[in-house]
Amino acid sequence: MAENINEETWYWSLKIGDACRIADDFIQQGEIDPAFINLLGYDEWPTRMGVMVVLEDIFDRQPDLIPRIIPVVTAMLSHAEENVRGDAACLLGMVGDGTIALELENMLTEAGPELREVIVDALQMIRDRNGKQQVRDSRPASTKAI
Repeated sequence: MAENINEETWYWSLKIGDACRIADDFIQQGEIDPAFINLLGYDEWPTRMGVMVVLEDIFDRQPDLIPRIIPVVTAMLSHAEENVRGDAACLLGMVGDGTIALELENMLTEAGPELREVIVDALQMIRDRNGKQQVRDSRPASTKAI
């Protein structure tokens, strides 16, 4: 894979359905291009989903590559768009470890109902992988209404 591939090239690679090849290339080169991770901030759901598919595939086959991208994904938890924050939280639930749980928990108080649900699910995925107890939504009962 050529070095210095820009976001637009990654975008078009996903658009034509090259998710498996992208994952294979990242695994073969031993690193994930941060420009690829930036596609999580795109408006288009299929693009963000493609990034998540690639990263989940890498996590399943070469999990030692994932910790390197966690800071980039974590930064997206403060993105202006709630759907991008939700996708980042979901991805962190799929590939993150317990070190990210506190940051996700801190988001619960400010999150709207849909994002809160994604965060609780992400925390549960992390805890399930780490053998921890079930996640509880600690907000007061009066604020838990959907």
